[in-house]
Amino acid sequence: MKSLNILLLAAVSLSLVTAGCLKKGYDNPPDLTHYDPQIPVTNTLKELRWMNGRFDYKTGGDTTTILGDVVVAGIVTADDRSGNLYKAINIEDSTGGMQVLIDAYSLYNSYPVGRKIYIRCKGLTLGYNGGTPVLGMGVSEQNAINAIPGAEIANHIIKADIGHTVTPILVTMADLAKTKSYDTNLINRLVTISEAQFEDTTAGLTYTQPNGTTNRNIEDCSGKSIAVRSSNYATFHAIELPKGKGTITGLYSIYASSFSGSISPQFTIRDTSDVHMTGARCGGSVGPTPTIFISIDSLRKMYPGTGKYSVPSVKITGVIISDQSKKNVSAGNFILEDKSMKGIILYIPGSSAYNLGDSLVIDATGAKLELYNGAMELTGTTASKITLAGTGKTVAPIQKTLAELTTNFKPYESVLLKVVNATISGGTTYGGNRTINDGTGTFSLYTASGATFAGTNVPTGPKTIIGIGTLFTPNEIKLRDPAIDVY
Repeated sequence: MKSLNILLLAAVSLSLVTAGCLKKGYDNPPDLTHYDPQIPVTNTLKELRWMNGRFDYKTGGDTTTILGDVVVAGIVTADDRSGNLYKAINIEDSTGGMQVLIDAYSLYNSYPVGRKIYIRCKGLTLGYNGGTPVLGMGVSEQNAINAIPGAEIANHIIKADIGHTVTPILVTMADLAKTKSYDTNLINRLVTISEAQFEDTTAGLTYTQPNGTTNRNIEDCSGKSIAVRSSNYATFHAIELPKGKGTITGLYSIYASSFSGSISPQFTIRDTSDVHMTGARCGGSVGPTPTIFISIDSLRKMYPGTGKYSVPSVKITGVIISDQSKKNVSAGNFILEDKSMKGIILYIPGSSAYNLGDSLVIDATGAKLELYNGAMELTGTTASKITLAGTGKTVAPIQKTLAELTTNFKPYESVLLKVVNATISGGTTYGGNRTINDGTGTFSLYTASGATFAGTNVPTGPKTIIGIGTLFTPNEIKLRDPAIDVY
């Protein structure tokens, strides 16, 4: 491992000293949604990448600790929302891209796609993951780059405004499917392959095998191919591969064998919304009609406002955030939330088939959308139209103040919420309507009399409270189980 001390011009150094003296509050104001601290940038991402040595397949890579006051900026092009990236985000500027390793979960809450970030690189480490450049902090015994520890994140990554767009670079399969003279400027960048189809058209074949990260090859009409690599923890892992031809957008990377030095190009999608393969396949044949997957947000927007709405031919996926075993939701109700951070009640009368953390794929074709006490339900589904895609999944709650929920509650119906520093009053046990107060306002916390924890004593003092937003009169938050929701 070597160290790199970047010598900067005096004027740039002076500007960095000034930036380094800024108070923490300047770097991290309460709301950064539309705020750019405009920290002086010293280097492009392309320049940052070349501060490290070239990848050496014989040693597993090269590493460089940055000792100078290097500052870069980029737009987030991929986050961990779908689960296809793990403890990592990708950023890009006009010159190149970089994968940043961060030892934290649910990074999309802080670093969603479209957010600009600045990175103070002093003390961070450049290296490779199988030949693909990464930025982290420190090196493991196996010469792998460690992720930036949670305690160090705020010292190095500064959030700016959101809403930026990065236009993918349009490429052909031939541009990427190279094993020797690959284009290093495309690595870690968002690209769109102009014409592609999945090689394997086996009916029912999904993006991954059940128990492991999986490569599914895509090809063009000349036979050139590249692997699309997907994690079995991705929310779309159980979705069937499209059978047509079209475009696919994702991150380009490479994997170099430490034995032979051969290069395998790889491709990573962020979600199935990156895949548009509905045209005729090479040779003119048309594959089976592709399944259309939509988000719960899109499903909810189909509802005309009154009556019952018959759902067209679509599927949805999501994770059960309710817990019927604790009996604080009505029998037959399963509350489902997906990566769009929207939820819906799945109503199956008399059913208790699904548990908290179950990941479901639902064929909603012919089901009905309707309102019950103002809350939206999906009814008319049967077990034959529901696939259990996984268990033990978690959904990160959305943190809100009670003032925010009081002002605008509708978007958080059937969504997992978190309120911090809240006290509970109005009774000594959970059963019935209780009042929570976080200092910004008050809200109803409701527990059904038949809930298994209705007789449990409420705690004293400020607590963090997690629960499901429920439309009622008044609007409510419902706990799943105080053992996991109140701390």
